Amino acid sequence: MKAMSSVPVPAPPGGPRPGRPSPSAARRAGDRYQDLYGWYRALELLRPARKVWRVCIEDPSAGSFDDVTIRPAPDTSHPAEFVQVKFHVNAAGAYSAQGLIAEPRTGATSLLMKAWRSWWVLRDEGPDVQLHLVTTWSWDHNDPLAIHLLHGTRLAPAFLTGDVTGHAQVERTRWHEHLGRPAQREFQEFLGAMRFRLGYPATSELAQLTSERMESVGWNHDDVAVNLGTEQVWQWIASGKREITQQDMLTAAAANELPAVPVDPALTVYLHTIRRDPPETDADYELDWRSYFIGDEWTRGHGVHDPACWNAAMLPELLQLRDSMTRDSGCRLLRVRGRARLSAWFALGHVFSQAAGWRLEVDQGGSWWRNDQPPSTTLDVTQELELRDLSNDTLAVAVAVGSDLSGDVRAYLDGCGTAVGALLIIRVGVDARSLALRSSADATALASEVRNRIRGALGKRPRRALLFYLGPLAGAAFMGSQLNAVAGEVQIFEDQGQTYAPSFLLR
Repeated sequence: MKAMSSVPVPAPPGGPRPGRPSPSAARRAGDRYQDLYGWYRALELLRPARKVWRVCIEDPSAGSFDDVTIRPAPDTSHPAEFVQVKFHVNAAGAYSAQGLIAEPRTGATSLLMKAWRSWWVLRDEGPDVQLHLVTTWSWDHNDPLAIHLLHGTRLAPAFLTGDVTGHAQVERTRWHEHLGRPAQREFQEFLGAMRFRLGYPATSELAQLTSERMESVGWNHDDVAVNLGTEQVWQWIASGKREITQQDMLTAAAANELPAVPVDPALTVYLHTIRRDPPETDADYELDWRSYFIGDEWTRGHGVHDPACWNAAMLPELLQLRDSMTRDSGCRLLRVRGRARLSAWFALGHVFSQAAGWRLEVDQGGSWWRNDQPPSTTLDVTQELELRDLSNDTLAVAVAVGSDLSGDVRAYLDGCGTAVGALLIIRVGVDARSLALRSSADATALASEVRNRIRGALGKRPRRALLFYLGPLAGAAFMGSQLNAVAGEVQIFEDQGQTYAPSFLLR
């Protein structure tokens, strides 16, 4: 890995890195970035969903894509990854189709040729082997290949097969000729193995992601701890150690006093409907539903472009996510963060229900709340039951934390002409909103109370429940996880400002 220019950068503790040439400032910055990235990826050895068997730093068996290599456990379908890290001090540059075949100096090998030769060495590792270019530079948006990079990460099928025209076809032909005109089948396989991680976070942002990853495994994760992990990679390289196992990580953590508190193994999830915050995450899985919601690029609102998307698009994506998690890991604890509307939290809880053995841990205002905690016995919950048409077995439910939704819900039901057997009004801490739900125990108690009161409101389980809610996201997620067997179906409603609109229909 080479840095492209030089700026003054503080030397690592202890001076130049042992076992490497005396570096320039740019080289020092690049080496530190590579080692930070190596530590970041090595932490995957401790993440159950990643199914990583071993990580190698400067892997001698990986050709030019040797900076960090990740090999999956033998019993999984995860691909092996071979990474070349390109750190650029000058952030103004960009990659292009021509740039990949350009020789950086006379007699030097182009980046595309390095990838080709590496692929020939590595392709026997499996049919899905991947070569990753991880770089702080982006791709030139004026380049003809820009539109053929799917999500900026891999080449589009049409480019792989040659089903392109114009400038894109010209560039593909140049690549083919540059590599010595290999057989088209092999050329396509090679192009399919290429992955581009463009515009990768700079050092400070990568350190933040590393901190989040260290937190997820229960280690200290402040700046000092991240630096200790980065230095550990330097020490491994200096001692000639290349292959890193899970036990190596645990030994290094103990030596550097990184473990803080025990953390149960969990699958991490980010859920986005409002905005993607942070823009770069360390989740095992992500659900980005912002495109379904009305609003500007930075903040999406409560309404959706097409009401059918709740149950025809978003709910199936959740079910597919659950299937993927079940297939990938035996872990049943989800650690979930994100900026999302309350309806999304209800659906998440429902799909990953307690009855099915799932447990949720959600980020509630910077604190982790878990729904398998014993419920509080001091939660202030009151209810009213307004009888309407007892021949109707639909129950409307208004749940509000620190507030009162009854007026809004009555106005919606009357305005829409929606007939219900009764309206169940549940209030929690109306006079002390900030203290109404103070902990996991309170949120768990609320979920249990709502479940039990819905079941008993009509003297029998209602055929249909209409659920309106105002309160913390943890309350929505925890309630969703206990909505099994409360009604034949539960219609969730999303606040639209002056009214409500139906969202997820949970059966």
